Amino acid sequence: MRYKIILTILFTISSKLFATPIAIDSLRQAYYSSTNKDQQKLILLELCDNSRMLPIDTFQLYTSNLSNFDYTNSTDKLKSDYYRLVYFYKRGDLDSVEKIYSNNIEKLKSNIALEIRYNLHYGYYLIKKNQFKEAINTQLHVLKLAEQTNDSLYIVASKNGIGWAYMELFQLDDAIQWFHKALQTTQNEDYLKNAGTVYNNLASCFGNLGKFDSAYYYNTKAIQSAEFNNDLLSIANAYFIKGDIYIVENNYKSAQEYFLKGFEIHKKYGDPFFIVSDMSNIAIHYANMGMTDKGIQLANECIQYANDHNLKGKLFMAYEALSINYEKSGQYKLQAIALKKMSDIKDSTYQQNSEKAIAEMNAKYETEKKESIIHLQELQLNKKNILIIGGISVFLLSSFLAFAAYRNHRHKQDKRLQFEIMHQQDLSTKAVIEAEEHERQRIAADLHDGIGQLLTAARLNMEALKSRLNLNTEEDKLICQKALSLVDESCKEVRNVSHNIMPNSLIKSGLGNALKDFIDKIESNKLRINLNTTGINEIDESNTELFVYRVIQEAVNNVIKHSKASQLDISIINEPEGLRVTIEDNGIGFNKSDLVTKNGIGMKNIKARIEFLKGTLDIDSKPGKGTLIAFFIPNQK
Repeated sequence: MRYKIILTILFTISSKLFATPIAIDSLRQAYYSSTNKDQQKLILLELCDNSRMLPIDTFQLYTSNLSNFDYTNSTDKLKSDYYRLVYFYKRGDLDSVEKIYSNNIEKLKSNIALEIRYNLHYGYYLIKKNQFKEAINTQLHVLKLAEQTNDSLYIVASKNGIGWAYMELFQLDDAIQWFHKALQTTQNEDYLKNAGTVYNNLASCFGNLGKFDSAYYYNTKAIQSAEFNNDLLSIANAYFIKGDIYIVENNYKSAQEYFLKGFEIHKKYGDPFFIVSDMSNIAIHYANMGMTDKGIQLANECIQYANDHNLKGKLFMAYEALSINYEKSGQYKLQAIALKKMSDIKDSTYQQNSEKAIAEMNAKYETEKKESIIHLQELQLNKKNILIIGGISVFLLSSFLAFAAYRNHRHKQDKRLQFEIMHQQDLSTKAVIEAEEHERQRIAADLHDGIGQLLTAARLNMEALKSRLNLNTEEDKLICQKALSLVDESCKEVRNVSHNIMPNSLIKSGLGNALKDFIDKIESNKLRINLNTTGINEIDESNTELFVYRVIQEAVNNVIKHSKASQLDISIINEPEGLRVTIEDNGIGFNKSDLVTKNGIGMKNIKARIEFLKGTLDIDSKPGKGTLIAFFIPNQK
């Protein structure tokens, strides 16, 4: 199945990143109630500074009202022009963006804050114009200025812009590195709640790399962030990524639902750049659904729309959607024409592949045409010999059917044998794991009820002996007190070891409380652990809870021992289909090839428990880039 995730992700960011609807309402009331022109102008500039929180039509109203004021202050004039630039960018009027930028760029040399803003959006403009090299250079300039002024907000924005350019070039590993750099710039939790666009970009990249657990994880975070902030553009982009994830799961109905929901938001937003991308993706979806008539119609409308709005760079996507629909409908000659259009539009990076595809389609069309003529000639030549050929055909067919029946029988036997081997392996694995857990329970009970009780009794006897002895010197008293303290410490250590081997909180209170108890007992000033759980109180299988606890316990211990991480994020989501778990740290990482050559006991235990529960495991790590462990345990019912 063709997996396509939307790559045209916009990142619009304002200096009032943490503004609230209440603050905006207060500014709006102050603007309409004020009669002082200078005061109104300042309030209106402040309102425009919160464009991310404003509907596009409202933002248009405010930017148009800015022209009603006189500007003796050059900074206020530059701000007014900047907000008009942002509006035209949001609407997809790229010519107006270029004009405003060109008129003001020389005036910005003395105002570094506004120079950063102008260039940030100009970098986005260059991406929409498919000028990726220039876009990356512009965003690097923004990054340099933002670092000089220690402006973490625009450091994050420029890193995300660079990642976006690499993503459009399909250099996904480079893009992912820049998106992670953007997230790691600041640990401000308020910002991370607003990072829906970065999460969208990461989900898009991982989806295109076939790492669907990671794509699902970041798409979920993107939707949560966007909905929390009512960020309609990020919500729409996240819906398209969600739809593509559903396509991978063969859930076309849900995919179409999310595509159409995202498309409606983009139409209200009004940016032709996104609308062309949406139409192309939906047309490809129609092709995969077998609805090629609708797909061809929508792809042609997309081509016309892109031409009307001078979006030459997006025509490649539209013709790609058209060629896929022609291929699915068997119209290979028309498909070849569409592929030729793609070859003419795309830059030299993609031209060679496009020309190869066109040649293959033309060859396929000509071959099928020749085969049809040859077949017709053969029918005419062999008409007289039909009885002989028929007899031979019956004989061959009978032989083939007999051979196929034999092969099918052998295949069933082999499959039955393979199933029995796998069943025995499962039983063996289960026996080993259960024996391990029983031995843990026995050791924990012996420690708690045996050694623990003896130590408690010893302490009571020492207390009794202390009360009977006449300890006259301070040295004798100190020795006695040290002995009691050692016994107390031994009792505490026995209890801790016993609880680590078999946590009572898992048996009494479930997985969530057991993990919280486990994390609370980790004594580390250098490692911050975040645990997020959803719906895990509804897990019915105790084996699942225990195995997941052991896997997370092993993974956390590995992070503590080897990763040198300062932050560890654990996410557990219980869904109707099963349990999704991600464990991500920002440590030193490792080479994934080491998993083959240096596979330790801990990792073998993790794999064995996940495989026993019929789950899937995905590990993503690079030296210096942290580690992500994601696994999925299907519902055991």
